[in-house]
Amino acid sequence: PDASKIVVGTNGGHYYEFNRNSSTPVVNFAITGATVYSVAISDNGEYIAAGSADDIFLFDKDSSTPLWERSLGRIKSVAISADGEYITAVASDIHLFDKDSSTPLWSYEIEGHGYSVAVSAGGEYVIAGGGGEVYLFNSNSSTPLWSYETGGVPYDVASVAISADGK
Repeated sequence: PDASKIVVGTNGGHYYEFNRNSSTPVVNFAITGATVYSVAISDNGEYIAAGSADDIFLFDKDSSTPLWERSLGRIKSVAISADGEYITAVASDIHLFDKDSSTPLWSYEIEGHGYSVAVSAGGEYVIAGGGGEVYLFNSNSSTPLWSYETGGVPYDVASVAISADGK
């Protein structure tokens, strides 16, 4: 929230981290041959998630060595809770991680391919969209609280967001 950290993912397979006051990267992490489709940073700037064509990575601030990485296949979107405790990613499935492990707390298979995911500030709720559906989850369960069918192509879900309190 203080805009002190900036993170960037590129088509060339790089994840960059900058401090607001300098154009010189603090971190430059190369992911060979993979586009970095999505990046997210916790509100306190401590944790950064990056999703590539094949993997999700979790970084601690100012480190070019990932805390962990997990192969999921073609990650289109990642999100991280305000405190960095929960990380979510969407590829062909929706996944929720705790920051301390690359093993998902849960995964949920969706029809088609996922395109967007978001998590509430405290990590209580996850919203995801893919194929022609939107899904809302309580982070304690891989069973959706509800889902809504948007009608499929041309109404595939391209983007989702959720308020900080999840309401």
